Amino acid sequence: MKIGKSRLKQVIKEELEKLDEIPGWRKLKHQRDGTPHPGLHPGPRKGEAEKDEAWVGGTIGHLFGVDDNPDVSQDPDGFKTAKKPIPLEFRYAEADETIETKEGPVGANAGDAIMTGTEGEQWPIPAEKFAQTYNDLGDGTAAKKNIPVFAKQMMVPFKVKVSWSNDLLQGAPGDYLVQYGPGDYGVVGREIFAKTYKA
Repeated sequence: MKIGKSRLKQVIKEELEKLDEIPGWRKLKHQRDGTPHPGLHPGPRKGEAEKDEAWVGGTIGHLFGVDDNPDVSQDPDGFKTAKKPIPLEFRYAEADETIETKEGPVGANAGDAIMTGTEGEQWPIPAEKFAQTYNDLGDGTAAKKNIPVFAKQMMVPFKVKVSWSNDLLQGAPGDYLVQYGPGDYGVVGREIFAKTYKA
C-alpha cells in the first residue's frame, strides 16, 4: 500500500507529538542552526541515572570540589569543549556583595567582575581569574578566551563548591558539571550550555 507525501508528513507529525508525552523527552536544540546538540539526548537513557549515582559515590546531591575532585576528562561520558566567545556585559563590584546566580547565591568581593549571561543570569568572577580567562572588549563587554574545558551532563542532582569561595552551586538533573582545571568546577544549566558552549 502506497502512502502519499502529505499523509506521511501527517503521520510523522502525530508520532512526534506522541514523544512530547513521554516523561524526560527533551527537545534541546542549538539556537543558531536548530540541530540537536551532540552532547544531549532525548531524556535519560536506561541506567544512566544509576551510572551517575555510582560516579558520584552513590550520593544524590554529591558535593564536587569538597567530597570528590574527579577528572572529568577521564569519565567515559565527559567531553572536551570550550565556551563560545560571545560578548557579555559585565561590571566591577564596587563593594562586597552577594550575587544571586541561577545555581544559588555566591559572594563577590570588591573588584570582582560581575558577568551577565545570554539569559540575563549573573555570576561573579574574581578579578585575577577574569583577566586570565576573558578578553575585555573595552565597551562594557567581555568575551571568553578560547580555553578548553571538560564537561559531563549529569542525570542526578549535584552540588559544586567553587574553587575561590565557600559558596555552593546547585545542579539539577540534565545540567552540566564543567571542569575548568584540577579541583575547579562549575555548573551550567542545560539550555545555557547548548547556547554558549561549542559542539
